[in-house]
Amino acid sequence: MKRIKNIGIIANTRKPTVKKVVGDCITLACQQGIRCFLEEKLKGICPGAGEFLPPQELVSRSDAIFTLGGDGTILFAARFTGPSATPLLGVNLGSLGFLTQIGPAQLEEALRRILKGDYQLDRRITIEIVCGDKTFFALNEVVIEKGASLRVITMELWAGEQSVGSYIADGLIISTPTGSTAHSLAAGGPILHPQAQVLVVTPISLHSLAVRPLAFPAHTLFTVTLDTEGPQAIVVADGQRECQIQPGEQILVKKSPHTVDLIDFQEHSFYDLLRSRFKWGI
Repeated sequence: MKRIKNIGIIANTRKPTVKKVVGDCITLACQQGIRCFLEEKLKGICPGAGEFLPPQELVSRSDAIFTLGGDGTILFAARFTGPSATPLLGVNLGSLGFLTQIGPAQLEEALRRILKGDYQLDRRITIEIVCGDKTFFALNEVVIEKGASLRVITMELWAGEQSVGSYIADGLIISTPTGSTAHSLAAGGPILHPQAQVLVVTPISLHSLAVRPLAFPAHTLFTVTLDTEGPQAIVVADGQRECQIQPGEQILVKKSPHTVDLIDFQEHSFYDLLRSRFKWGI
């Protein structure tokens, strides 16, 4: 494993404990001889705590990124890792989290193990979305939805050169295995193992009982075209970035060439996580 000399800290500033946890993280890292960079928006909460950088620069200068918050904080940080594959460690400051590895109490031990190289990288596939002249990436999913309109939208889905069919619905989700426990699951999609090499298409409030979520090979190139007679739609990636598509326009979705690498101490399996988060068997 690459030696960790510098870590970047990205945090959810709305969490009440964030100031204390950031301070603890900096103190523990300094004790281990690790330099810390902080995301610039933390300057108002932790003035004088260190060097503050915009997210892109913070990622480029760090050997690992610690995200303090929940899964949303990891999704935010993942937008900037891109081809650099800078590994992420999620520190959970909330209750529900599928991507966060540890809580604040495990920070000291986590830093020790990282310095010793006692961890694995859990590589997660991501998707690339082309919407008009914009290109962005998602770790969880992309959602094509009707937005504020009261009308359903009609979409034509293609997998490569083959037509899958039309969907008359409130929206359509194209999800990675990582995102299968997020919006797709709430819309009736399946739970996938994070290492599965598939993508799932899940309709939202579909106007048909005969159509169900579909799993496709991960290398599939999707084209989603909005009906020319319907309203415009909103395209949202990981709940973080969005663009609008007009009637008759289309978006392209495919597996991206890079992964998001999560630091994994392998203390709990994916099935342990399902049992604890969903209370299976309890």
